[in-house]
Amino acid sequence: MGKTLYPRWIQGIVSLLIFAISVSVFMNCSDVRLEAFPSTDVTSVSTALTSQLPPPKTKAPQMRLIIFVDQSFSMLWQRCDVDLDGPTPKPQPLTAGIQNCNPKVGADQEADRYQVIQAWLDELKGALADPSGDDIKVALIPFSGGMHERPNSEDKADLANRFAFLNLNQVQGWKDILLNEHKRDLAITQTGVYKSPEKMGTTVPLPTLTKAADLIREEMDLLKSQEKLETTPFRFIYLSDGVFKPIEPYLEIVKREVGCPMSCEAEPAHPACQNYNYCYPVCPKTFCESEIYNNFKKTFGDPANNKYNLIAQQLDTIIKMPKGYQGATLTMHLVKIHPDLVPVWDRPTPELNIFDEIYKENKEYFQAAILGPEPPFSVLALGGTHLTYRLDDLYVLNLNAYIDAYGNLVSDSDGDGLSDEQEASLGFDPLDPRSQSPCLDGFFHLHGCRSVSCDADYDRDGDSLNDCEEKTIQTNTKKIDSDSDNILDLHELLRGLNPNTDQRLTSSANDGYTDNQHFYMGLHPRTRVYQLNGVPPIEIEMTFVKYNSVRDESGNPAVTGVYRAVVNHIPIATTQKTKDFAIPRRYDDTRDKDRYVGPLPHDKNINQLLFVAKVAANEDPNDFYWLIHRQSIQKIDFPGSVIHMEIDFS
Repeated sequence: MGKTLYPRWIQGIVSLLIFAISVSVFMNCSDVRLEAFPSTDVTSVSTALTSQLPPPKTKAPQMRLIIFVDQSFSMLWQRCDVDLDGPTPKPQPLTAGIQNCNPKVGADQEADRYQVIQAWLDELKGALADPSGDDIKVALIPFSGGMHERPNSEDKADLANRFAFLNLNQVQGWKDILLNEHKRDLAITQTGVYKSPEKMGTTVPLPTLTKAADLIREEMDLLKSQEKLETTPFRFIYLSDGVFKPIEPYLEIVKREVGCPMSCEAEPAHPACQNYNYCYPVCPKTFCESEIYNNFKKTFGDPANNKYNLIAQQLDTIIKMPKGYQGATLTMHLVKIHPDLVPVWDRPTPELNIFDEIYKENKEYFQAAILGPEPPFSVLALGGTHLTYRLDDLYVLNLNAYIDAYGNLVSDSDGDGLSDEQEASLGFDPLDPRSQSPCLDGFFHLHGCRSVSCDADYDRDGDSLNDCEEKTIQTNTKKIDSDSDNILDLHELLRGLNPNTDQRLTSSANDGYTDNQHFYMGLHPRTRVYQLNGVPPIEIEMTFVKYNSVRDESGNPAVTGVYRAVVNHIPIATTQKTKDFAIPRRYDDTRDKDRYVGPLPHDKNINQLLFVAKVAANEDPNDFYWLIHRQSIQKIDFPGSVIHMEIDFS
């Protein structure tokens, strides 16, 4: 149905859509400032003979997605008893393999995280006409530690295709490489004999996280130089079990097991000193504090990096990065991988899961969990993410003047769809829009009027058609645009169109223009454009001005647009002063003239103009708003006028 300036439909949006309108009339020029709704990338458009705003030349959804994915061995198996974090630790991995250790359960043996990533990539591909383009790019960044810390030498040798923002075709191949790494190392764990993994290491996120921050900063700088930063939201998704290893107690276990002294007293008889003469007559500090430490870092990763405060600080640096770039946005999602498969005893400390701790301190992060192959959310519609709105349609309607089927400008003083001349010939009252029945005179003339089992004083959906009118022609009582052709039901009826039929593909005049295009030009659907009697059709020229960064009613960031519009040749006619007629009550039991899209009582020579704009989100065409602005102007000496508008959706 979309959202309009009607309370029940917009649910609180009204406060965001405040009109700032100034009107002045000088000769044939009316200046109207109209604050409205958003758009993304519409360039200058001249509509020539038709005032229909074509589907704007908007860019596809734009995004930079960073998927920071756990590529550690804990995805494949949990600890063995003799692992450094096991109940009977043995440090043999420094020198030899461990026999008879074949865990059956890991945090993600089925590689659900990569099925989720694939679902996200498929969703993004579905939103783009060209997956090889630059509108959406993805940095798929694996992290691990120790001997397989990322980015490794292989990644660094091929940064263009790995540790970088890639288009959707490129990132597909990179994802497949990482999935195959997972599968190969999983097969190793299933041999029955412990062997060092070929590709997957321990869980040490900080070094790779720091490089990811540099990558994001470089991309923001690039987009800023291209003037694309404000319209390209960044979304950071951290996929992990939320556990990091190794930590410093594990290093102490290694030192103790290889015989390093636990104190710094001279121990010349210590076996470690037999091969390291520089330790005598002091303790073997070089060996225990340097070589053992370096070997540990090389094999398992640096425990000095695996501290909660350091990791949290780096994540905080990333989420605050947009503050250094005007208009930039970045949202961060902490996604646990199978929390049901990570027992408490497999954490560095029983109470610590880094995601839980970070979320306690900063609610700007969003939390989710992967429990299977299904993605936990849509990557294009993440809560708190960035929507970009476009001006989808715009038309101008004079309720009191139009061009008839013969190409003549006629007056319709009461705005009921019949000219004053027609009403006189039919015996209707041209000063009262409902002079014959509960229905508008023009409506009654064409369709009759149901007068029983309906409430003519009641407007069920706020579209300015009363209950009897809607039930007579069976329009949708919950939509102001029943056929979704971007023209409001009442306005179609006033100009001879069928509000239950999408008339964007029909042409009653058979003149090369659709019925909808006739409407936008201010013409009757049977008026042939090339047979107009010197009355020019309405033209609208639109110019995109700039972007605005705003927040919607839920506080989520959005990008809106500002346009300049010049409306030419609006038909202006001599009118009579109407009677003081009533308008239908709305669903909230009010008669709100500010939100009424039909005719209102007026003085002599007044023309009531309605500006109707439809604005839709690029990311979700079902998320759209209607803006309706009414402006009354005085009849001028010739049948044309120019109206300048600035449409600001913010």
